[in-house]
Amino acid sequence: MLKAAEKEPLRDRPAFMAVLGVLPPYELTDVREAFRAKVFVAHPDRGGDPADFIRLKEAYDQAVEYATFHGSRRAWIAAKVEQHLQREEVVAEVLGRGGRVEVERFAWMEKSWGDGFPLLAERLRHVFVRDMLDGDKFLAFLADHRLLYLVGLDVAGSRVSSEGLRHLVGYELLRWLDVSGTDVDCPALRSLLNCLPVLVQRETESLEAQFSELKGRRHMAVPWGISPPDPLGFSALVPIPKGF
Repeated sequence: MLKAAEKEPLRDRPAFMAVLGVLPPYELTDVREAFRAKVFVAHPDRGGDPADFIRLKEAYDQAVEYATFHGSRRAWIAAKVEQHLQREEVVAEVLGRGGRVEVERFAWMEKSWGDGFPLLAERLRHVFVRDMLDGDKFLAFLADHRLLYLVGLDVAGSRVSSEGLRHLVGYELLRWLDVSGTDVDCPALRSLLNCLPVLVQRETESLEAQFSELKGRRHMAVPWGISPPDPLGFSALVPIPKGF
């Protein structure tokens, strides 16, 4: 459905603009209008495919970034500084807990402008931090920092409660989550699924079946998520390991 717009033969047209069906000049108002027209039918709450919704939402985010960056460099920098500081706080917290993160950078920005601007535009996409004694506190920390582009979170083996899981409700782009070995129960997981339409169960077995099979063991695999969409102008994931 969304991919039809991408077949238009237009040289050097950014892939994310093609997804939205926006033609040059790439004005911010055109980007927003195109997104509003498409998201009405693409949203899972209206019967749309979650994969199409994710692809459209990520294309929109990048198109806004692109149009704003090329429109007013000063305004773009001002808007990014606060997000950059918030992201750095989260990275420091995760690394301090012995975890790791992965970020994405804009390929088109790296190619054209070197290292400075892409650093401000980095997006924290995956967080891996396990076996925390204060898992609920960490999730509250994430809620306070609102990582707009987080798509994956691994807190396996941590002391995370069903109540603590509610801190993730605002992460609407989250597409995979590992809460293996936590105290999260089935109703809490179902409640989170209802709030996050793109966090879908990959396997066909029900949650109840998983709980029944693993009853008595303090480990529950939650293989949720959907395959990432095709790259829309991002370079490869950049891991930030322990001890960075």
